[in-house]
Amino acid sequence: LAVLVLSDYIDDCNEAACQLFGVTREEFIGRSPLEFAPPNQPDGLPSETSARERLASALAGLPQWCTWQYRRKDGKLVDTLVHVEAVRLDGVRRVLIRIRDVSRLERAEVALAENEMRLQQILDNTTTAIVFAKDLNGRYLFVNRAFERMVGLPQREIVGRTTQDIYPAETAAMLAANDARVLADGHTLTFEEEGVVDGQIRTVLSNKFPLFDSRCRPYAI
Repeated sequence: LAVLVLSDYIDDCNEAACQLFGVTREEFIGRSPLEFAPPNQPDGLPSETSARERLASALAGLPQWCTWQYRRKDGKLVDTLVHVEAVRLDGVRRVLIRIRDVSRLERAEVALAENEMRLQQILDNTTTAIVFAKDLNGRYLFVNRAFERMVGLPQREIVGRTTQDIYPAETAAMLAANDARVLADGHTLTFEEEGVVDGQIRTVLSNKFPLFDSRCRPYAI
């Protein structure tokens, strides 16, 4: 997943963004994302007009998702699925753009990716519940904003990391043991788990259940 951080221009990016656009980090920083887009999007709208509307809505507190076409350094056009939201980094309000390359996907796969992004927005706006998914190795696949607030880390610093990376050793061992019980039993279990919430140790009630693939094999919790 490619990630860009913007103020007026690109402030930062990850390695996946460099690979997607075919540029170095130095070639990215200080430029506008519009420099990497064709004049018009496939729907016929000017890229600049559409981008400014999306950014304005995101800054107003309404995260945006859309299909978007970029142009790589070599001139090749790439179809992507983009999520745009306002975040606060180091005390400064910025725009975070997550970009998924869908140029090689079939239409059904693009629709699935769009549905996943819609689900992420629903989960992000579920303010009363902490929601996450982890793979069989305890690596976080996604988290919602309530989870971000609980652990005090942004999503980009959580996804891809394990329980052991996020929590103290004793807490991580307890969480991993509960996860293993859920996978062994194959159904929903409820636990009282301790964790640090808003800087204080709290007891939370966790409902954990396995997620199954099309062959009815668990692939996540």
